[in-house]
Amino acid sequence: AYDPLLHNIQTIPNATPWSFADDAAIGHPTMDGIAAVASKIDAFAKISGFGVNRDKSAVLHTLSPTLSDHRTLASTGWQGLSFTNKTTYLGVLMGFNIDTKDIYSKALKEYQKRSERLSSALAHSSLDNRILIFNTYLHPLFSYLSHYYLIPYHEIGGIARRIAARKIISFNGGAFKYIHLITPPNRYGFARPLRDLWAANVADLACQFDYGSLTLSPHPIHGEHIAIVP
Repeated sequence: AYDPLLHNIQTIPNATPWSFADDAAIGHPTMDGIAAVASKIDAFAKISGFGVNRDKSAVLHTLSPTLSDHRTLASTGWQGLSFTNKTTYLGVLMGFNIDTKDIYSKALKEYQKRSERLSSALAHSSLDNRILIFNTYLHPLFSYLSHYYLIPYHEIGGIARRIAARKIISFNGGAFKYIHLITPPNRYGFARPLRDLWAANVADLACQFDYGSLTLSPHPIHGEHIAIVP
């Protein structure tokens, strides 16, 4: 239980801790604040015996570290702790110059590897069971990230769709089009259609939005030219 540590870190001005299970992240706008956090963690470790994997820890910076920043980091005495412009926290890649393609790349690689490992089972299964295998063992690889980020339609989604079509549809995906795999039963699709990654992703994100907060115009908008300004 390290709630006392998190509570203590909150006493540092401008420090913001986040935690889940045994993973923690602490934000601060200055390196002096990070050094103060490290000092709190060291004191807690001496009292509790609860240490930190320093070689698995990193300082994610938003501006290029200065010489003074490097000196402050060294003053913490944390061997192995270094600056980085990207890192993974709770399974999500974060940092600057990171886009959604980067965030989903690990899930896509595992999707590709798993589809190859299951090739024999897929080849000897019925069409319905191939769909079931993808819905159960492959598409859930994207479900965690799907609640936070939009899947890149072409770079990630397009590759995943082509793999699914090639592995599920006969003649290496040439017997019929992918759209038939995801067509619902009431549109003459399969009784148990393939779960489309893009549609599921949009639904995951949309269900988190409070549509009751929207104020809609009571009057229709007329005119040939309508400009939508972000």
